[in-house]
Amino acid sequence: MAVLGLCFLSGFAGLVYEVVWMRMLTFVFGVSAYATATVLVAFMGGLALGSWGFRRLADEGRRPLRTYALLEAGIGVYALFLPLILAGLTPVYVLVHHLFEGNNLLVNLARFVLGGAALLLPATCMGATVPVLGRYFIRSRERIGQDAGVFYAVNTFGAVAGAFTAGFLLIGPLGVAMTTYLAIAMNALVAAGALWVDSRQPARQREKAAVKPASRPGTKPHSAGLIRWTLVVFALSGFISLAYEVLWTRLLVFYLHNSTYAFSAMLVVFLFGLAAGSFVMARWLADHLGNPVRALGVIEFCIGFASLISIWLYMWLPEIAQVLTRILPIHSFMAASVLIFFQATVILLLPAFFMGAAFPLAARAVTTDVTRAGHSLGSIYAINTLGTMGGAFLCGFVLIPAIGLGPTAAVLVLANLSLAAILLWKTSAPSRTRGWAWAAVLVATALLVPATVPRELFKAAFERRFAQVLFYKDEATDTVVVAEFEPGRLETRTIYYADGRGTAGIFSVHENRISGHLPMLLHEDPQDVLVICFGVGNSLSAVGQHPASRIHCVELSPGVISTAHFFTATNKNILEDSRVKLFIEDGRIHLLTTPTHYDVVTLEPPEMHTAGVVNLYTLEFYELVKKRLNPGGVVTQWLNIRKMPELEFKMLIQAFRSVFPHTTLWQPPKCFGILMVGTDGPLEIDLPRFLNRFQSERVHRDLAEVGMGDPYDFLSQLLMNEEQTAAYAAGVRPVTDDRTYVDFSVPRSVMADYAVAGFFAGLDLEGEIRDSQGRLSPSQAGYAKIRRMSLERDSVLDILTGLDRVAMPMVDIQAAIAGRTEEKRHWCDDYGR
Repeated sequence: MAVLGLCFLSGFAGLVYEVVWMRMLTFVFGVSAYATATVLVAFMGGLALGSWGFRRLADEGRRPLRTYALLEAGIGVYALFLPLILAGLTPVYVLVHHLFEGNNLLVNLARFVLGGAALLLPATCMGATVPVLGRYFIRSRERIGQDAGVFYAVNTFGAVAGAFTAGFLLIGPLGVAMTTYLAIAMNALVAAGALWVDSRQPARQREKAAVKPASRPGTKPHSAGLIRWTLVVFALSGFISLAYEVLWTRLLVFYLHNSTYAFSAMLVVFLFGLAAGSFVMARWLADHLGNPVRALGVIEFCIGFASLISIWLYMWLPEIAQVLTRILPIHSFMAASVLIFFQATVILLLPAFFMGAAFPLAARAVTTDVTRAGHSLGSIYAINTLGTMGGAFLCGFVLIPAIGLGPTAAVLVLANLSLAAILLWKTSAPSRTRGWAWAAVLVATALLVPATVPRELFKAAFERRFAQVLFYKDEATDTVVVAEFEPGRLETRTIYYADGRGTAGIFSVHENRISGHLPMLLHEDPQDVLVICFGVGNSLSAVGQHPASRIHCVELSPGVISTAHFFTATNKNILEDSRVKLFIEDGRIHLLTTPTHYDVVTLEPPEMHTAGVVNLYTLEFYELVKKRLNPGGVVTQWLNIRKMPELEFKMLIQAFRSVFPHTTLWQPPKCFGILMVGTDGPLEIDLPRFLNRFQSERVHRDLAEVGMGDPYDFLSQLLMNEEQTAAYAAGVRPVTDDRTYVDFSVPRSVMADYAVAGFFAGLDLEGEIRDSQGRLSPSQAGYAKIRRMSLERDSVLDILTGLDRVAMPMVDIQAAIAGRTEEKRHWCDDYGR
């Protein structure tokens, strides 16, 4: 029991490391799907290598617990130095990126090699623990399934606890470094515990377990040919299982939203299903079934059929979710979390349960000699992990973009049925009657798949509940939807991403154009411009109305290229502008690797409750921006004030002004956002030059189209000057790479709808969600904050220069600005009310 407890702690620490390391590596390689997938595949490769490489050593070693202790200690020591290793790899990656610029294949290969180099040693140690522990636990052929399955289940239950604790409790309040130190301490505890148990029972650990003859019919070892087939099927089963996880993650973010908590919940449920399936099969069934290979075939059928059931349930998930919300209204983050876990459980738990049940059966089928238990378990774990590597990569980057989400789901179900057919047919001799019976069941189930699985799983549900879909495409990195909520009304045309990321459309043109024009008008002569986040191109189009010589735009999702033409009414075909160059890349990685310096950098990232977006809001990110700014440069960043609690809002401002101390805040009217403007010196606006550029034909026409044709109206958007901004954010700590905090705290707020993608789930958020006192809806809470901040509105007069060179009398300028400032103050006051 003591060693099982160590297995639990080891699994806990291992999942904490996986979550933390993937987070750390995004700062080097980015958050794009290609970057995260290549790093994940490299990590899995290390697990497979360790499990395969230690097969013989595990069986030859006389003290497996001592070996286990050394492996755990090695993981902890390496984790302590990993930040230094990543710091050393960063300039190497930048150099490689420069060498292979424009060749995405080679850049991704470089990520794989460097990610593998960073994680190879600890991942190999983690993988090696499987054959080592297998050799320790498996001592009787009559208990192979139970011994192997129980230790695998306990280790996975530890991973469940680690995933939940890291995602919900540790990283947010403690940060990455402190969470890592806790995992290191746990490694040290496991290593010390293993050595203590080893020292207490030295004789038992050094004994070579004898092979016990089978005592029940049907337990004799299988032929070498059947064992090879079992290994092949188990490898393909690993491929399919990880492909399912990729698929369900893509599908569930429609309803769970793309928050840190949603991904943590999906991982927890999936791992819990694996652990529960392995435990139930190992404890009560694996060693009592006459033919484990045949049982494995039945399990493959169950995985496929359970996945088919999950597809059917998915199509009605909004209605299922509403049943829960009638019982448990969403008046707190706790209730919202229950809803997130409930939806993930409905879809993931049953298939994951049967996936977990396959491990003890495979262990029993392949292990013919308990003195070679380490070799057997190392083999099946290694080939299964190799299969998962292929499933994670090929599902996301080949199957889904090539045939879509629905057909991918159908292919995976049919693949499970095919694996079941192979094993059931191979074990049906000498009587083929049972084989033909199973063949009939498999064929009948296979015929259900194309008849009941829609090609576009999400599109049908979206149109049924919300809006007419004009465009739908499953990309390798995302699913993109263009919809009109009132068919025929152009202003309701909107772009949606599958993960619920912040949307834009014709309706957002007012705010987008101001975001684009403001930094261009504040800079003396912007020639080189960087726009991070394309959306539908409204802000980029605004930048393009100015006579800049080079405009770079960085966007994470390639789907924007396919959808841009739906929004030409407001983006004015900006991608056809010869000055514009579009990069499909993580904005942070572009700044890290580009040699270009810019006069203006402007960003409009999605809402903060979207996973990974916080990387564009940290102090270290702004230091990257500053390195890429020319002298006199201007940087602007949009913040969604409506969906941001005030403390977190101040923390983000503090991170920005820690790098750009000359920060001012601007608030466009009738908008949810605040614009942070950073300059390398006190902001001064030369009014004659500003008026001259504002009244140029293209700029004035573009702004007049959104009701901002008056230059004094435009200038009156100033909310807080430099001193006011510093005083407003004083006393709070900035957001950093180590302690991002806000991406964990914002989703807990009523303003962010408690991280629930209720719109997609068919929930009326304004009707369902309330704050902890049950008083304020998300909009009401956000508007109340807008009203409070509007009372602090400053006059832009203090930063205007050259007023004596303007034909308009000074008193009239002062009256015009004062009047429009007061109008905005009253508008925000009424809006907040």
